Amino acid sequence: MGRPNFKPGNTLGMRHGAQTLSQVNALLPEIMAKVEAELEGVPYHARPDTSVIHQYCRMQTEARLYERYFDATGGFFEADGRARPGYGTLLQIRDRIEKFARLNGLGALARAQTIQAASAGRRDMAEVEDRIRRIRQKQKLAVLTS
Repeated sequence: MGRPNFKPGNTLGMRHGAQTLSQVNALLPEIMAKVEAELEGVPYHARPDTSVIHQYCRMQTEARLYERYFDATGGFFEADGRARPGYGTLLQIRDRIEKFARLNGLGALARAQTIQAASAGRRDMAEVEDRIRRIRQKQKLAVLTS
């Protein structure tokens, strides 16, 4: 018996598919749509941020493919309690997602923190504008009374 003659697109040797372009590309639009829907109306993301959002969605896709694989094959751990191959990679991807989200204001918690900081900045700006207005009024009064 010789080696099997695999045709293009064969998935026989694939485990989780997180590094398989066809698997990632199949799931990526679904995740992109979900993330874009979450970001709808978020004021601090604009069209130039599309590549940032795409990178975030790519990492989410890889994590989802790993999770599906583990769900379909019995979980993260072997019967003897050892972590299964690929579990460490999934944890690294999740860590990258969390850091990336925090850095870019993605995800519910990061969005809330960013919006809170922005509103605090607006309050500060409103206070500065109010002080400027009062100083100008005082200057006008000083000019009128002199």
